[in-house]
Amino acid sequence: MTSRRVYVVAAEASGDKLGAGLIRELREREPGIQVDGVGGHLMQGEGVASPFDIADLSVFGLVEGLKAYPRVVQHVQDSVDHILAFDPDVVVLIDSWGFTLRVAKALRKAGCRARLVKYIGPQVWASRPGRAKTLAQTVDHLICIYDIETPYYAPYGLPCTVCGNPVANAPVKPGDGAGFRATHAVAPDEPL
Repeated sequence: MTSRRVYVVAAEASGDKLGAGLIRELREREPGIQVDGVGGHLMQGEGVASPFDIADLSVFGLVEGLKAYPRVVQHVQDSVDHILAFDPDVVVLIDSWGFTLRVAKALRKAGCRARLVKYIGPQVWASRPGRAKTLAQTVDHLICIYDIETPYYAPYGLPCTVCGNPVANAPVKPGDGAGFRATHAVAPDEPL
């Protein structure tokens, strides 16, 4: 039996963190799995060498966005080329709506055989519910972090799996109440 091949696309720091955790979990569950991808230093720490630096995709503001557009388009094509060369069974697209949607559409256009899975969908329950339809037309499966998300995708037939919010399981460093009060001159008995 040949091992499965998974390609992970994480175009921003939060996605890099999720991608690294996903890669660890996949390897724990299926030791022979082959993983490649686009990501940052955390995914690189899991043995995934990105074909480009995702810092190039960190763009804020309209003017900077317009200047970066040709670079983003090139990185979409770089990603697609890298994915097609890897020939994965599954492509996991994490966060970064604009970038990962472009990658997914380009993969479909190129005839990619892999199943496309979006990990962390857009917050259609909070704003832009139209993105549910767009996503359902573009990917094969969605991994949600909240149960409340799935009804938004049901009318479009997009299968969803709820994994829970990754922040809920993150270790929490206890605060220093006394230090905070001292720094900000708040009396010990004053409510915060």
